[in-house]
Amino acid sequence: MANDGEANQLWVNRGDGTFRDEAALRGVAVSGEGRAQAGMGIGVGDALGRGSVDLYVTHLANEHNALYLAGDRGLFADAAFDSGLARLDLQMTGFGCGFLDVELDGDLDLAIANGRVYIGPPMADTGLGPFWSRLAEPDMLLLNLGTSGSDTIHPASSPMPVSGRETSVGTWVSAAGSRSGTSTRTATSTWSSAPSTAHCGSIGTKLPVRTLTG
Repeated sequence: MANDGEANQLWVNRGDGTFRDEAALRGVAVSGEGRAQAGMGIGVGDALGRGSVDLYVTHLANEHNALYLAGDRGLFADAAFDSGLARLDLQMTGFGCGFLDVELDGDLDLAIANGRVYIGPPMADTGLGPFWSRLAEPDMLLLNLGTSGSDTIHPASSPMPVSGRETSVGTWVSAAGSRSGTSTRTATSTWSSAPSTAHCGSIGTKLPVRTLTG
C-alpha cells in the first residue's frame, strides 16, 4: 500500500485469516535513503525477467519514484538510482503506473501517468487550455531493452504533456523463445484500478491457458 507522506505498508498473509505489515522488515516502507515519500501509484511486475515480483511506486515532484527489486528471502532494495530511473522522473509527479509488454518481446516495459498537483508555468502545445496546461506534465513510456544479460529501461519518446492521474493496463501472458511467464496483476493508483484483461506477449505462438475452474 503506497501512502502519502507516510511509510508504505506491505500486508503479508499469515495463512490464518489475518495479515501483518512487513513493509519495514522487507525494505519497501521508505526510500533507499530512508525517507517516507508521497506514494501515489503502484506497478507490480517482473522488471528484470527473473521470475520475481518487483514494485514500482510513483511520488510527487522532487521525490524520485522507487523501483523495489525483489531479492533473496522476500526482501527488496530500491534500485531507482542504480537503474538510472530516478533522474528521469525526479521533476515530475507520478500517479498511475504499470508494467506491460509494449513491444511483445517478453520484457516488461513501464508506463507512467504524470501531472502536477500545484499550478505551474503553462506548457505549450498541450491543447488543454489555459488552466489545465498549467498542471500538465509529459507521461512516460519506458522501454525495457533487456541488453547484455541485464534488462535496462529507457524512455521510448517525448510524449504529449497531459495532466495525468491514472494508467490502465491489462494482464499479460508471454511465451517467446526460452522466456515464458504469466501474470494476473494490474496497475493501480489513487484514482483507478485496471481490469484484468489477458494480453499475449508473443505473436504466432500457441499457448495453452487453464483457469482456476479448469
